[in-house]
Amino acid sequence: MKPGIVRWHVLDPKADEFHWVSPYNYAENSPISNLDWWGLQKVFFMKGMKSKPTIMKAYNAARYTTAGKEFMSHLTEKNQNRIDVVYFDMDRSYISGWGFKFTTYEEFKGKKYPYAGYAKGDYSGLDENWVEKYFNDNPEKELIVIGIDFEEELSEEGILNNAESIVHEEWAHARDYFTGEDDTMEEDHKQYHGRETFSSPNINDIENDPKYENTVASKALKEIREWIEKNKGK
Repeated sequence: MKPGIVRWHVLDPKADEFHWVSPYNYAENSPISNLDWWGLQKVFFMKGMKSKPTIMKAYNAARYTTAGKEFMSHLTEKNQNRIDVVYFDMDRSYISGWGFKFTTYEEFKGKKYPYAGYAKGDYSGLDENWVEKYFNDNPEKELIVIGIDFEEELSEEGILNNAESIVHEEWAHARDYFTGEDDTMEEDHKQYHGRETFSSPNINDIENDPKYENTVASKALKEIREWIEKNKGK
């Protein structure tokens, strides 16, 4: 970007696939609500999440991890710009998070409670009108919806818990939509933290129990702690 004119001086490398906007645009001309990583894709946040430091610090920490970078690489380079991602706060649901992909608003409505009977209220932090408008405005695109039961406390542990939840949902579950895998939740968990279980182990166990050593989850936690240490006081 040229700072004097506040304009990109090169074409978006994916401009041919975003024919409805200028090839020099950023975040499809919505920089307040969207992030545009390398000018390629959009990331959305629901209901004031960007104003909550504990959530945005956690998101930045997740981007620092190897697993987080892999997910973003899939999003920006390997999906041919068909898929965007929206994050929302599950507002204390009965599970810690989930990630699903939807191709139409009707499909979204049909799967409104993906874990019906177990996670009532999963969508309490998601604006359904926003989802409907997204598909009306982008009929050719798909949307990964990632819900996290975010902690509000702005502390190292709060950021750690939130960041690990983000990486978990992105890498263990939503990544399947890019790789073409059709794994069960238990199989996803085995790839992420080495154990084929329905529920995930807690952070203390992942960091201290030898059976989780050298897993994607344990590496992500080390990198999140490293990011937190580097960004203390910022």
